[in-house]
Amino acid sequence: MTNPKAITKMPSWPRRMQEDMAAAFCGVSLTKFRTGVRKGIYPLGVKDGGNVLWYLEDLNHALDTLKKPIGGYFPIDSGEAWMESLNDD
Repeated sequence: MTNPKAITKMPSWPRRMQEDMAAAFCGVSLTKFRTGVRKGIYPLGVKDGGNVLWYLEDLNHALDTLKKPIGGYFPIDSGEAWMESLNDD
């Protein structure tokens, strides 16, 4: 298991990480991460010898897929007003 204090001292996230660090990267508990992996919310790990590792880019993709705007809509400063002003001509 990765030492939580060691995580806070890292200059950046490693490209491959063990399950507990992958959960921390996603900002969820290990239990929630495992449930998310079973449900297909988070990716399956990749076996490397006796280890199961999660790739940073796979986790980023899963988190990008989960990303939802606050309140169910994009705020006005998302560029929509600018795009609409182009159609006013």
